[in-house]
Amino acid sequence: KYEKYKIKLSKCTFYMTKLVYERVMFFKKIKIEIPYSEIKEISYRQTRLEKKCNIGTIYIKSSSKNLLEKNVFIDSVKNVEKVFATIKEKLGQE
Repeated sequence: KYEKYKIKLSKCTFYMTKLVYERVMFFKKIKIEIPYSEIKEISYRQTRLEKKCNIGTIYIKSSSKNLLEKNVFIDSVKNVEKVFATIKEKLGQE
């Protein structure tokens, strides 16, 4: 139930030049905009249980000075391998 609640509180949208991540943290809505040019690294992780459920977490590391924007974690992504490959393709990374 916690995961469902967490998923409802977050949203990630990819635009032509930036990524916009919105989530509720401590009852406050936070909107993070990261230009693609500031993204340094992107990866994903899955636990054994997440692999069985076909979900995972995508990690995005940026060169931003803002602590909230420096590391973004997108939790409980369905088909995480496919989504990760699509994101890397859009960012032009191999």
